Amino acid sequence: MLNTPNLAQTLARQRVYLYLLTLVLPFWTWICIGFFTAVDFRIVFWSLLEVASQRTPYGAEATARLMSMPIDNIFIGTGSGYPLPFYILILPLAWLPEALAIALWTVLGALLLWPLFRLRPYPIAYTLLLLLLYLPLQRGIVAAQPTFVYFGLTALLVLSIEQKNYWLIGLLIPILVLKPQNGALFALYAALWSLWNERRALLIAACFGLFLFATSYFWQPSWFWEWLEQLKTYQDVTKMPNLFWYGLPLLVLAWRMPWYVMLSLLQVFLFPLTDLYSFTPLLLVWFVLGGKLALFGTGISWLWLFLGLPNSVQVALALLIVPLGAAIVWRRFGVQLLSHPSIRQRLPWLPAFDSHDQQALQQAGE
Repeated sequence: MLNTPNLAQTLARQRVYLYLLTLVLPFWTWICIGFFTAVDFRIVFWSLLEVASQRTPYGAEATARLMSMPIDNIFIGTGSGYPLPFYILILPLAWLPEALAIALWTVLGALLLWPLFRLRPYPIAYTLLLLLLYLPLQRGIVAAQPTFVYFGLTALLVLSIEQKNYWLIGLLIPILVLKPQNGALFALYAALWSLWNERRALLIAACFGLFLFATSYFWQPSWFWEWLEQLKTYQDVTKMPNLFWYGLPLLVLAWRMPWYVMLSLLQVFLFPLTDLYSFTPLLLVWFVLGGKLALFGTGISWLWLFLGLPNSVQVALALLIVPLGAAIVWRRFGVQLLSHPSIRQRLPWLPAFDSHDQQALQQAGE
């Protein structure tokens, strides 16, 4: 027999999510259209054109040609930072007009978000809200940054491991390796998981990776050493912040959370980038936390835009790292403390726990 009160509460929550979505989605769309520049993908697209023309995208001459292009990106002087297999992988985009290539790239990134709708049994409106409320994801979308696409690929890998889909796991391992800042640790975990559970995935990964690298060497035999030299230029121009000590407390707090939560934290704090979009993988942590807490915590990130704050480590700490740490502390310890009968009696005005708080209590008691 259906539990009528719980069903009514669920339907009421879904209506609230839909109302919020109707308010947030038009504003979010307006912001994205107004700020959409695709500046990061335009550099990728220029490199694709160089590769398609049998020219190297690396080196001083190539970087000089890139800097002569009308692309408004402060890091354009770093040149092409991706390895040649990355460009080989998406080479068909080079034969399209730039506007169409940008559109397809953005649509691809959006489609790759679908695993998030299956990782957790949330209403569709809630999942959409969580995606829209996290500013780092929006930053990646408006710049058409590969980080945006790779976030979807990591979510797809998580879902593939949960479902033991060895074909997808095998294909994703070499793809994720091509952008270590977003995928290296996930690729390593997938390789170890495959070694222990499904070695056919390793065979597929080896074959697909060999194909990408062999094609790259056939296309441009000297690409690897040229790319390494280009990376030195990239490191000289961009000064990466050290976020490890900020992330270490979160790693300790999240120790018993799902494996992909730990990987997301490690991926962000071991491979920091120079923009807020580098925190996009932390959205997986918010998905695990869930509830109103996740909506509030992700929504805080928009203060960066509304207050016109600088793109700095201090801002990231205040709007992204501290709220996430506080949310993890609440789920791991705060709920248990405030659930004690004596506390509830002394503070009767405390709101009732939501379903995610109750689940955290249940897990703590196991």
